[in-house]
Amino acid sequence: MERKVVMITGASSGIGQATARVFAEKGCSLILGARRVERIEKLCNELEKECKIQAVAVFMDVRNYAELEKTMNSLPEELRKVDVLVNSAGLSLGAGKAQDADLQNFDTMFDVNVKGVYNMTRLILPGMVERNSGHIINIGSIAGLAAYSTGSAYCASKAAVKTFTEATRLDVHGSDIRVTLVEPGMTSTEFMAVKFGEVKDYYSGVECLLPENVADIVLYCAMCPPNVNITELVVWPTHQAAATQVYRRNQ
Repeated sequence: MERKVVMITGASSGIGQATARVFAEKGCSLILGARRVERIEKLCNELEKECKIQAVAVFMDVRNYAELEKTMNSLPEELRKVDVLVNSAGLSLGAGKAQDADLQNFDTMFDVNVKGVYNMTRLILPGMVERNSGHIINIGSIAGLAAYSTGSAYCASKAAVKTFTEATRLDVHGSDIRVTLVEPGMTSTEFMAVKFGEVKDYYSGVECLLPENVADIVLYCAMCPPNVNITELVVWPTHQAAATQVYRRNQ
C-alpha cells in the first residue's frame, strides 16, 4: 500500500477519519475531503508529521459534481491518479414514518448518500478504467439490508448504495478493478447527533462498533491480494441482532 493514493470522503469524523489514519500508517498518500475543512486540515497536518506521508485536505460537497471536478483538477499531478476511493460521506436526518417524514430531509439524504457515491464514482472510475487498476470501497449500512419503521428514506438510500455498488462491479467486469461494499451496524460516531440535531449519549450501555473497527476492515479489503475482491462485508456489534434489536447493559 505504500505511496498508493487514497481518496476518502467524509474524512472529518467517524469512519472516514479513522480510515484516513489506518491508510496513513501504511504509507499511503491521502486526499481527504469534507465540508468541515478545518477539521481535515488539522488531521492532514497530524498524519503528515506522524506518518511522514503526503496528505491534502480539500473542501468536498459530494452533491456537486462540477465543483468536485474542479477540485480534482486542482490537485497536484501526482495525486490525480487515485488507487483507492473510499466513499464514506453519508448521513441520516430525523425519524419519521413515510406518511409524515420531512421532505427536505429525504432530499438531503438521497443527495449525499446516493448521488454523492455516484458523483465520486463517476469522477474517479474513468481513470481507474484507463489504467486498468483501482479499488472503490463504499460504506453502506445494515439499514440497506433490512428496513425499519421511521427510517424509510435512510434505508432506501443505503439500499440504493448496495445496488449501485453491485452494478458498478458488473460494469468493470473483465478489468483488474475491485469494488467493495462494507455495511456496518451501530457504530459510535456523530451519526445520531447529526440525525437528531443534538449532542447526547445515544449509545449508553451499548458496546457499539468503533470507527477504528470499520477502518481496519476497509484496510483489510484494500490489502487483499489483487486476485481477491471482497464484494460485500457486513459487520455487526456483537450485541446487535437487528437494526432495532440492541442489547444495553444495565438498562
